[in-house]
Amino acid sequence: MKRAAKIITVLTFILYTLAFTGCTFRIVNNFGIADVKSFVLTLSNDCKSDIYGYRIEYYLDGKPIGGQVVINADESKLSKKQNMKAVFDENFFPDEADISEFQIEIYVLDENLNESEPTDIVAISAEYGKKYEISVNGSFEDGFKAEL
Repeated sequence: MKRAAKIITVLTFILYTLAFTGCTFRIVNNFGIADVKSFVLTLSNDCKSDIYGYRIEYYLDGKPIGGQVVINADESKLSKKQNMKAVFDENFFPDEADISEFQIEIYVLDENLNESEPTDIVAISAEYGKKYEISVNGSFEDGFKAEL
């Protein structure tokens, strides 16, 4: 009985302490998702061949920085004029990077996800918060081109 009374007394003391010290709960977004700066490339399929996606290599002032693959989740064929989006956020680049010197090289993927020869490098004077449209055209036989 004395032990239960001690526990109740301690819990009551803790509750009063919290109530009178003005403690509050605050939920903080520790992921910083809303604070991440990014820009978007929209890739438009104007190709003569059936294509299944793209692999993008990206550069800053000619120096390779990274790459990404853009495909349908089920790896299905892209329909004609289907737009695919590639998002580039600030975490993809070195600190204090000058993204105005952004460049991409696109490889088109076939049914087996084999890559074409790369397109010529496309230079984009990128800015965070902007969207850029890239038209991809051509075929596996004649080669592909990407144009801003």
